[in-house]
Amino acid sequence: MFTDWISGIGTLALLSSRVAAIAVLLASLPAHADSYPDRLIKTILPYTAGSPNDVIARFITPHLSIRLAQTIVVENRPGGGTAIGTRLVASSEPDGYTLLFSNTPTHVIAALGNASTSYDPLRDFVPIGAVASSSLVLVIAPTVPARTVPELVAYARAHPGELNFGFGQGTLPHLAGELFKSVTGTNIVSIPYRGGAQAISDLLGGRIHLNFGSGSTLLPLIREGKVRPLAVTSPARR
Repeated sequence: MFTDWISGIGTLALLSSRVAAIAVLLASLPAHADSYPDRLIKTILPYTAGSPNDVIARFITPHLSIRLAQTIVVENRPGGGTAIGTRLVASSEPDGYTLLFSNTPTHVIAALGNASTSYDPLRDFVPIGAVASSSLVLVIAPTVPARTVPELVAYARAHPGELNFGFGQGTLPHLAGELFKSVTGTNIVSIPYRGGAQAISDLLGGRIHLNFGSGSTLLPLIREGKVRPLAVTSPARR
C-alpha cells in the first residue's frame, strides 16, 4: 500500500476511493413520468471501448433495460479527458433519454482543469445512482528493475527522464500519476492518451513503463505476468 512507504499520500487514497461509476441524467425526468420511458434511451460513455467504465456500463445496461422495459444503447464518445462525451450529454434535450455514465472524479476533473469547458459538472446534471467503486493499481512493465515502490522511486531518481507513464488525458490515473511524481520527487515523463485502454496496449508493447489503472482491467495481466503490480491506492489491501 502507498501508506506503507510514504507520508502525505492520504490525498491519493482519498482520490482513488471516489472512483465510483455513476450514471447522471441531464436536468430532470420528463414531466409525464408515468409514461417514461416510451422510446429508446441512449447512454453516453466518455471513455474508450474496453475501459473499466465501459465494461461496467455494458454489464449494468441490460439489467437496467429489463427494469425499464425499454431498449438502451451504449455509445462511446471518448476524448478531452471525458469532456467530449460529457458535453454531448449536456447539450442534449433534458428529457431523460440521454444518460451519461461517468465517475465522480473524471466528471469533475475535466471541468476544473479546463477553463473553456462549456458545462457545469454539478449544476447541469442530476445523479441517478452509484453502481460500482474501485481503487487504482500501480503496475510497471517487467523490464523495469523494481519489485517495490521504494525500488521504483530509487530507480526513477537515478535515471531522470528515462521512465514514462501513460494515462487517459484528464482522468483519475492522470492525477494519481502526477501526484506520485510530485510526492516522490521523480522525473517521469507523462504520456497522455485518448483513453486508458490505449495506454495499457503500449505498456504491453514496451513503450510505456508505468500505469495507474483499474484492478478489473489489470488483474488478468498481472496473473499472466505481463505487468508487475507494486501498490494499490485504497486505504487497505484488497
